[in-house]
Amino acid sequence: MLDFSDEALQVVPNDIKEFRRALGKLQLEPEPLYAQILLFEFEDLIKFRCLKYSSKRGAKKIEAFDVNNVLKKLSARCGDTS
Repeated sequence: MLDFSDEALQVVPNDIKEFRRALGKLQLEPEPLYAQILLFEFEDLIKFRCLKYSSKRGAKKIEAFDVNNVLKKLSARCGDTS
C-alpha cells in the first residue's frame, strides 16, 4: 500500500482548513458533530483519490504533487475557477 510523504500529509489539512473557511463564507453553520463528520469524509475522499491517482502513475509514495493534482480536479468538478 502506498504511504503519503510528509509534504503530502501537510497539503491535505491545509485544504481542509480552506474548506472550513468556505463553509463560513457561505454562512453555513452545521451542528458541530455534523461538521466534524463532513470534514472527516472530505479528508477521506481526498486521500482515496490521491491513492488512486498515485497508483495509476505507478508511484511508490503519494507526494504533494499528487495531492495538488487531485485537489485541482476536485475544484474543477465543483466549478471553482479561482
